[in-house]
Amino acid sequence: MATTSVTANLVPTLWAKQLWKDVQDEMFWTTHGFVGEGPSFPIQKLSNLKKEAGDTIRFGLTAKLSGAGKTGDDTLEGYEEAITSYDESVTVNQIRNAVRLAGKFEEQQACYDMRADAKEKLKIWLAEYIQDQFFKTLGTSPTTNRLVYCSADHTSDVAAFDSDDKLTCAYISKAKRKAMLASPKVQPIMIKGKPHYVLVVHPYAARDLRADSTWLNAQSYAGVRSEDNPLFSGALGVWDGVIVHEHPSVRRFISASTNYVCSNLLLGCQAGAWAVAQEPFWKEDKFDYDNQVGFATGMIQGFVKTQFNSEDYGLITLYSEAVAD
Repeated sequence: MATTSVTANLVPTLWAKQLWKDVQDEMFWTTHGFVGEGPSFPIQKLSNLKKEAGDTIRFGLTAKLSGAGKTGDDTLEGYEEAITSYDESVTVNQIRNAVRLAGKFEEQQACYDMRADAKEKLKIWLAEYIQDQFFKTLGTSPTTNRLVYCSADHTSDVAAFDSDDKLTCAYISKAKRKAMLASPKVQPIMIKGKPHYVLVVHPYAARDLRADSTWLNAQSYAGVRSEDNPLFSGALGVWDGVIVHEHPSVRRFISASTNYVCSNLLLGCQAGAWAVAQEPFWKEDKFDYDNQVGFATGMIQGFVKTQFNSEDYGLITLYSEAVAD
């Protein structure tokens, strides 16, 4: 009787493919449809370096046309409008981690599969590393004209924030207006022909939003259960064309007045760019006369918050208080 088995040299390759799938299934950004190859996603994925050597991907950001055009038989030749563009770049680097088992006797004593557990732990580590890199980069150092303060009396400095400066529907609408009227405009995400933005908030901001009677009334009459677009999956709700999600990795920092503030993120198209030069690999090695085995994973990637003329391009930051329970 003949049997078929996987060639030993193919096992790491198969594990690497499964690991990459599992990592993306674990990540908030990918499971909710935030990442895609093209400019119409909040996070644009760039894969150029998979085909070309180097550590930097350069790409362009453009503003929409603003001219009046010509009517009738007015001459158009010589009056063409120039597209304003800016150059942006993402630099990649390698990130790795590994697990090394103590030895065959330790594996014999264990009541669980230590190798499978090592793979699971490395998957979680890599997914959280990438996910937190996105949150940290997007939530740090917002530019002046892309910032909204969730406060009636503290509109220029979070140092004076207090427990009254909460996230509400009114401030979500204010952030949306800033996105729509910005120059260049924060391009909305088109879903079934309708423009939307996505707002990702800290759990403490979500707590305060749920206490807003306007939000409660709106969600009583309109839900997101019927929407099949992944951007709606798991959302808290929708207000004024803004799909609201919560996540604990939204940046929370302490202000000069010792109050906590969170950087809630209103995202349009191309808020960030993720360059993947090498997808996750899986390596196995043996030590101590094959008594010990180690597993390593890593990838070559990089992430940047996009800017156009020194202003955040696809992002409005909403500062709100984040007092703990």
